[in-house]
Amino acid sequence: MAAGNALAKLKQTVYAEYLRSISASYGQAIAGERSLAGTTVSRAARKLTTIVLAVHSRVAAGDGVEEAIVAAVDEERLALVEIFKTDLKIEP
Repeated sequence: MAAGNALAKLKQTVYAEYLRSISASYGQAIAGERSLAGTTVSRAARKLTTIVLAVHSRVAAGDGVEEAIVAAVDEERLALVEIFKTDLKIEP
């Protein structure tokens, strides 16, 4: 039961962060701004989101996913982490 409670708490946190990001984006749009994330960050994040949703849908449907696809998604994830680090000016 503890694992179920931990998952519920994690989901609640993720949902809240997602809604905060939408609110922040809307607030910027109202102010005529669209600088929450630069093009490089937003394009890479959208790409990873699209890929992850497609792969996870296949997994959930029981279709199975080849290890090469899982590895490719992980490479996209790691590339996005590097883009985040560059955008935040975090030294490697």
